[in-house]
Amino acid sequence: MIEISNRLRVEVDHLMAAMAFETGGTFDPAVTNPVSGATGLIQFLPSTARSLGTTTDALRRMTALEQLVYVEKYFVPYQGKLTTLEDVYMAILWPKAIGQSNDYILFASP
Repeated sequence: MIEISNRLRVEVDHLMAAMAFETGGTFDPAVTNPVSGATGLIQFLPSTARSLGTTTDALRRMTALEQLVYVEKYFVPYQGKLTTLEDVYMAILWPKAIGQSNDYILFASP
């Protein structure tokens, strides 16, 4: 984890906190959202898994160590931009919000 964090230039604690949140504190690489089908350590959507050259079914069968290869691959485009815990989580939830202030509105109802 430390090596991945160093390569991504992100705090290891921030990356671990995001994975803890996404897996409900289990760090289980097979955890799956029954509604969206999102799977794994950072809850890869099926479309995201495909863009990374895999599938959510394949991710579900991986160990956490094996899946970290895809976690790193996912974060590479944001390398050097993830300076806060909020930025790390926004990379997962809403990448357009990376670097925005904490009062940035993600979603609004009419």
